[in-house]
Amino acid sequence: MAHPQDAYDEMFAAMADRFRAAGWEARQEPLRAGRAVPDAYLHVSRPAWGDEKLNGIHLEAWVDVARMKKQGSGPPVSLHCEGGCPFQTCFMQLCSERVRPVVGRWAQEDGGDAAVHKGWVVGASKCSVCEVQVAFGATPQETMGRIAAQLERLQTLAGAIDEVIAACQEGGAGGARAFTKTELAEKYNGQGGKPFYGVADGYVVDTAGYEDEHPGGLAKILSTNDPATGYTRQAFGFSFFKGANAHMGDTQQTWAAACKRFEKGGCAAPVDVEWRDGGKITIVGKVRD
Repeated sequence: MAHPQDAYDEMFAAMADRFRAAGWEARQEPLRAGRAVPDAYLHVSRPAWGDEKLNGIHLEAWVDVARMKKQGSGPPVSLHCEGGCPFQTCFMQLCSERVRPVVGRWAQEDGGDAAVHKGWVVGASKCSVCEVQVAFGATPQETMGRIAAQLERLQTLAGAIDEVIAACQEGGAGGARAFTKTELAEKYNGQGGKPFYGVADGYVVDTAGYEDEHPGGLAKILSTNDPATGYTRQAFGFSFFKGANAHMGDTQQTWAAACKRFEKGGCAAPVDVEWRDGGKITIVGKVRD
């Protein structure tokens, strides 16, 4: 039976509409350049999952008939957390642990099922929490039914996903997390006994260990998040690398090395930035919109 790509493109567009009607966010990403019609590539998410740019947490399914026939593979259905998530490593770790028993039951239920090309796997890649490949059916409609059935399974994980997101935002496994600009402005502004967290190059830093050591004093530190201080001329736009307040030499190198350590650790644990002239700041997270 023929499996025309155009048929899948149209059915994926209809599937996206059904998810939207049910209250989910649904976005399509073209598989082939220059296509006016959305291709058979679907992201399904909730508002808190941060997938507005197709690089956050989402349920995913896609069909590229020519590629899959050549590779002898089937359409994948998966739960992904991609690099646009500021706590990707934390989410991957905690969510994989959380869903493993459920996915294990699914794998047992699917044993010997001809509708499954390759059974459920947890942690198949850096961004894949879990995934399965369905087998092509006798018709595109049958294949789409199999894809829909697996997506419905993944939808049942929404509550667990939300809980893992909350855990990561509150410190996850290692203490670092994502902060909103509103949260920083209201809870970490250094006023009325509140701690001050500054933002530098998109990283949130606890300045407590440097407030007595900074050459400009506490007032200078508290101006870090002001629009006039940052190179972007917007709040939270300070940079060690750019603009009028850019630092050179050892300071810039020390900062760059600390950012690299924070990223290498998956942004999951705080990193101290110890300055040569004394004192330190601590990277405790990243800013999220």
